[in-house]
Amino acid sequence: MHRHISNRLADPRRSNDAAGVPFRRRHSGCVDRSDQLRIVRSIALATIGKVTMQIRSARRLLGTPVRSSDGRPLGRVGVVYIPEGRVQPLLIALPAERSAPWVVPLFGARLDEDGLVLAYRADLITAGPTVDAEIPLSLGEVGAVLTHYRPGIAMGFPVTRRAPEVGDVGAGLVHRIPPVPGVEDDDLPPIVIINPGATG
Repeated sequence: MHRHISNRLADPRRSNDAAGVPFRRRHSGCVDRSDQLRIVRSIALATIGKVTMQIRSARRLLGTPVRSSDGRPLGRVGVVYIPEGRVQPLLIALPAERSAPWVVPLFGARLDEDGLVLAYRADLITAGPTVDAEIPLSLGEVGAVLTHYRPGIAMGFPVTRRAPEVGDVGAGLVHRIPPVPGVEDDDLPPIVIINPGATG
């Protein structure tokens, strides 16, 4: 049975970190701030050397075919989540036709001529958290997703903190989410063109 995120955090005791990124817990069960930043940077390094196509807007990811790192087709992107004040999307939800789609981070992902390739195995994704596609995620819910894919990266974030939906970004199936401390545009694949003068 899949875990559906509904105002609760994922169990931080799960250990599905395929990359084996080490981290230290304090007695309270929290992760040191320096450890969180190191884990984020370690994940970001996975994108270096990978060529990715670029698009002009994160909205253009909607409907894009998605494959897992082991080549399994996972359907099409149904929801895109962009941290407030950022350009690069952090999460997607898929497949589009599911009422409770899986939600997956874009760390290490790449966009090619056949679609979006995620950095995670299909079995990890299909065992992961699901969401209500119509509702923007809180910071705590985003933390729960990140914890599933990289235990220790985000823990103890408030479940009730949500980003305001601004303009047309919140319309349709592109949601703003609160920014995750330590995660910047540079930590994510350059899927969306940041320089207006660039082509792609």
